[in-house]
Amino acid sequence: MENGSLIVREVNDRTYSVLWGLGAEEGDFACECADEDCEARVMLLVIEYAARDDEPLLAPGHERVTAAVAP
Repeated sequence: MENGSLIVREVNDRTYSVLWGLGAEEGDFACECADEDCEARVMLLVIEYAARDDEPLLAPGHERVTAAVAP
């Protein structure tokens, strides 16, 4: 993951923690795609966020961050 995506992931993880602590069933999370200017949101059940196995959270049609390959 690139730095921007890492920051978005941290924000999403903190959002999850707050929602879990409040006993909320669903939440509004930020898309973790490759576009640094992306403002898309993804509604998920809190339990779905917890169960995503470290996969990036992507809005429909958005692409994941790919690592740059050195020449």
